[in-house]
Amino acid sequence: MISETETELAARLEGLIAAEREALLAGDTAALTALLPQKEKLIADYGAVASRAGLEAMQAKVLRNQALLDQAMSGLKAAAKRLAELRRAREGLQTYDQTGRKQALGPACKQKLERRA
Repeated sequence: MISETETELAARLEGLIAAEREALLAGDTAALTALLPQKEKLIADYGAVASRAGLEAMQAKVLRNQALLDQAMSGLKAAAKRLAELRRAREGLQTYDQTGRKQALGPACKQKLERRA
């Protein structure tokens, strides 16, 4: 197999990083999962032939995507936390009485789904 030059590998990796960025911005986790094996292989191949300057330039692009991924994970964690809080609130409220003991207050009303024809 003919080995690719640094320029060819850099172009392929930049295209993959751009596709990863688009998937991150769109929230397309399936695309991110599909891109991961290709990205790992290209990074390994590129690392074997790239110059120091080339690696530094590529690292900046990868770090930009990593920041997006970190923010996406932070958003997902915040959403999961908020859903858990809403679930707990629906089940009742924990407060303290005059003596400082915990007391549970049940939900004010039971919500039920009403179907209309």
